[in-house]
This record gives sequence, structure tokens and C-alpha cells, in this order.
Amino acid sequence: MTSKKTDCSIVASVFNEEESVMMFYKFINSISSFSKVPLQLGIFTGLIFSAISLILIVFSLVMWILEKTIPGYTTLIIFMSAFAGIQLFVTGLIGQYISYVFDEVKGRPPYIVDEVYGGENEKNN
Repeated sequence: MTSKKTDCSIVASVFNEEESVMMFYKFINSISSFSKVPLQLGIFTGLIFSAISLILIVFSLVMWILEKTIPGYTTLIIFMSAFAGIQLFVTGLIGQYISYVFDEVKGRPPYIVDEVYGGENEKNN
């Protein structure tokens, strides 16, 4: 038994790597351009990570005193966890500071007055 065969041409769109990279940058810019929340989230995450690292440091030291650890494990855990939390916290602080400087450099007024009630406008009328 034979079946009929036909040709069908399909035009596939070409993958544009630059376009996908630009979409990623637009996504990141849309998250971080109008809000300081990602910076504050970095500070908060750094504080939480530092608190967890303190608990881990105490646990690792207790296990080291009881001699139930692998050699070098305690030192590695203490340094890695402490420095990661501190680094994330400080990076968030620096980012927050830069965002405040950026807002100040824009030169926008802190508020815009729509109407004035009382004061000199009423004296002139």
C-alpha cells in the first residue's frame, strides 16, 4: 500500500542572540529601575544570611570541641558563611547609597505643589 507524498516548505525564523540578550536586560531594568526594593532585599537577605552564619558558626565550633568534624571543615564553614553574609549586606548598602546619590543628582523637587490655598494668592484677590 502506498501513500501520497507532498513537499511542504517551512520558513523558520532565524535565532537572534542579540535580541534575546536585550530582552534579558530589559527584564532586569524593569525590575530595578523604578524601585529601591531590590537593594533593600539585598540588605535584608545579607542580614538573614549573617544571622544564619552565626548560628552555623556556633554549631560548627561546638562540633569542633566535641571532635566530631572533618579536619578543616569548621574553618571553611566559618569563613565562607560569614564572608558571604557580610559581602551581600555591604553590597546592598553600597547600592542603596548609590541610589540615593542618583536620586539627588536628578535634581527633582521632593514634591510638586498643584494649588496653593491661602497665603499670598488670596491677599491679591
